[in-house]
Amino acid sequence: MHKRITRKLLLVMAMLAAAWLYHSCNLNNEWDDYYNHPPERNSDNLLTLIGNDENYSMFYDALIEYGFGDLLSKNQYFTVFIPVNTAFEGLPDYSREEWTRIIGFHIIYKNLYSRDFDSLDLLTYIGKYLDMRKTGDNQYRIFESAVNMNRVDHYCQNGVIHEIDRLLIPKPNVYEYIMALDTSYSILQDFLNSMDARYVDYEKSERIGVNDNGDPVYDTVWRTENYFLDNIAGLNTEAEAYTAFITSNIHVRTALDALSGYFGDISQMDEETYKQLLFITFSGSFMKDAWAFGELPDTILSVTGKSLPKAVLRTEHTDLEMSNGLVHILSRMTIPKNFFLLPIVIECNEKQNRRVSNTIYPIEELSD
Repeated sequence: MHKRITRKLLLVMAMLAAAWLYHSCNLNNEWDDYYNHPPERNSDNLLTLIGNDENYSMFYDALIEYGFGDLLSKNQYFTVFIPVNTAFEGLPDYSREEWTRIIGFHIIYKNLYSRDFDSLDLLTYIGKYLDMRKTGDNQYRIFESAVNMNRVDHYCQNGVIHEIDRLLIPKPNVYEYIMALDTSYSILQDFLNSMDARYVDYEKSERIGVNDNGDPVYDTVWRTENYFLDNIAGLNTEAEAYTAFITSNIHVRTALDALSGYFGDISQMDEETYKQLLFITFSGSFMKDAWAFGELPDTILSVTGKSLPKAVLRTEHTDLEMSNGLVHILSRMTIPKNFFLLPIVIECNEKQNRRVSNTIYPIEELSD
């Protein structure tokens, strides 16, 4: 019996060894194939590599002018998508700050070769994502720009470059878009700003002495947190997608007037009560994920857990693409009455064959 078990064990070990050898041979073949056919490498750094190509002179000049020369000369890996000179023709007059973001939008912190191209979201130097999509057999686009597959994989000691035919312009995220709107959207803007809380960051503030009362004095570093953005909907982040339903002041006021019987005269409210009212008002304005208007479900579930029917929405503009979602501009605002209902939980000890309570809770009926 012992000999029989030993033979079986030896047979299993032999099969495992054969499988390992086969796998190793395959890995060696793949390595040999890559080693014998690597991308063409240049001994320069990225900045020099880009500067040596006349087709990239406009982008090279922009790299120098807007402060990216030192970055692309560093001893770390980058991938840069290079627009050809013709991509700079007929552009608007961007500010220096806008140009800095545009150039940084072409740079990612990794070596990405064409063999790795796929439908990808690539995090850029400025913290926004490039949307690379496969559009055909060995065809790829980054937003509206096509990748020239005949001019890829030029790599050097600190990275790789690929040619594209258009300049990549970063889109605002949902929060940036809202805050850049004109004053006709100030109620929504003011509501989001009202969620800010500013306090001293003692971990980063440096103690520099004491005052006359012996209390510590700090070289103060202030920190701002926003309850809505941090806890309800990260409209200012790039890692999550949101859909926004945005309404101008005139439509917000019309909706509030229609329901004034629930909360009384707005002008008589204190600041905290008014802030709570606006929280209810905008409870249905944002939902998770990016939803094109035509693909919205019949019942929309907002980030606050409130639901409203799609049928009540009236739009002026739809499917405005942001870096982290979509925006729909509404021509009417509807605040469902159920937004003003709060659940009441009554805790009690339930006993068998006994009514829990005969208590009647009086209510005041404000409307239909």
